[in-house]
Amino acid sequence: MLKNLFRTTPKAIQINVALLIARISIGGLMLTHGLPKLEHLLSGEPIQFTSVFGLNEMLSLALAIFAEVFCSFFLFLLVWEHDWQQFR
Repeated sequence: MLKNLFRTTPKAIQINVALLIARISIGGLMLTHGLPKLEHLLSGEPIQFTSVFGLNEMLSLALAIFAEVFCSFFLFLLVWEHDWQQFR
């Protein structure tokens, strides 16, 4: 009993559960951070966004939205594909 409690080498299922929690948490945080930017882009208001790497404001905002919204969806798809397929 104590041997299992203080084990230093994790089992594969423990690693997979930790990765699942990390992927869902990071994806959720990215999504909640990017959705207001997407709403602002779709609202039709003038864009006030920082120009990055010499790109114009519209392109910088579009790249930020892609990274924060669409990549978080890809992260959720990765969670479903990788973590749940092994239990079938």
